[in-house]
Amino acid sequence: MKFKNNKIEMAYDQMVQSIFELSKLEGVLFTFPQTKDIVDNELKSMKNYQNYSDDVDVVIRLKRAYKMCIRLANNNKTIISLDDILSINETLGQHGYISYGVLRNTQPDVRYGSKTYNPPEESGKLRKEWSIYLSKPKFSLNDIINQFAYIIKQQCFNDANKRTAFIVSNVLLLKNNIGFLMLDINKDRLFGELVYKYDHNIINQKLFVNEIIKHFLVKTIIKQKSENNSLKTNDYKETIQKVLNQQGLNKYKIAKLLNIDTSHIVRVLNFKKTPSIKLAKKIAKLLNIEWEIFFKD
Repeated sequence: MKFKNNKIEMAYDQMVQSIFELSKLEGVLFTFPQTKDIVDNELKSMKNYQNYSDDVDVVIRLKRAYKMCIRLANNNKTIISLDDILSINETLGQHGYISYGVLRNTQPDVRYGSKTYNPPEESGKLRKEWSIYLSKPKFSLNDIINQFAYIIKQQCFNDANKRTAFIVSNVLLLKNNIGFLMLDINKDRLFGELVYKYDHNIINQKLFVNEIIKHFLVKTIIKQKSENNSLKTNDYKETIQKVLNQQGLNKYKIAKLLNIDTSHIVRVLNFKKTPSIKLAKKIAKLLNIEWEIFFKD
């Protein structure tokens, strides 16, 4: 696939990671390797995870919506339409009694544990507001994240509002070569707290937008390099640890998943022992990293 800019290419490369993290908004408990398995093998995963069919459905729908995001960002149109946005919401929606792919026409009660939240804007004004927003000839970073905030606070859709907000915002961020939003698994609690405080007017929109940009906007993915243009051992260890944290894994879980002696895996991941090429490739596939990392000086 040919990409219009490097931000779109970067977002495409991070697709599985983004799907893994966004699925946590729906309480999906799959590990990163399981998520990757579902993304790579839709039909096979239906059988492998048949006891978790609802969670599999969330991951598959996120995959389809994410691909839609990349396609819309990468086309030659300068803007996206309301129909595009409704299609994203419909793609994310699970089949049931709720109508997806339409703007809400009721005043919903949004649950926060034992508390409820009622969106302030009347449902009839939503289409008008969207029409005004989408008529802009160009979008700035603040324009896009303010609309991200608008989707969440106004609950524009009957369901999947947060996931829709991420995907729609990323279409515009990527199309304008700004970057993309990623829900870091280590900051999912922070995100939930920010949304709760914003919805309940504990923090204002400006602060909410600034915090979203500060913690969740990805502009580039940088690999630290030493003076001789190769990563040092400590940098490799930090890279591995960061990947484990992002995917909710640890060295002991890796050992169990690969059915390898724990002490051996710990030494390999601490770069105190060189693995076989076969084991390096297994670890790399599980963590979605390059297997050659274990053989660099």
